[in-house]
Amino acid sequence: MKYIKYLRYLSKAKGRHGVHSPFVYGLLEHLKHQKDRNLLEAIKSYCIHYKFDYFETQTNLCDKTMYIVKKPHTTGKIKWQMAKNHPDTKISLDFFSLGFVMNRTAQYNVEHFILIKSVWHSLKSISIK
Repeated sequence: MKYIKYLRYLSKAKGRHGVHSPFVYGLLEHLKHQKDRNLLEAIKSYCIHYKFDYFETQTNLCDKTMYIVKKPHTTGKIKWQMAKNHPDTKISLDFFSLGFVMNRTAQYNVEHFILIKSVWHSLKSISIK
């Protein structure tokens, strides 16, 4: 079952050249060069002006905060759907094992990105400590 979910994810995922957001493109370009960090730490190093927090069902999305959902395709699936559909969500980033949502006041349109593993395959680990 996990493999089927992963194959579905791969069929929809895009690399950095498939995104049309300068913010997300810059983030993916940054991740490409972060070989010694896990995914969360690499994203934190790019988004230095952002706070990071875990998404909870009663969360109000603040500007300049990235909310994390662990395992959005398995155990965190319901929480991930709630986070993506939250009225304040402007951007969602799906990395299969981690999902990120944010409310950026600079962002006018709502955009959901499913990002291919090859963008960050060189990172050592994608686990959260």
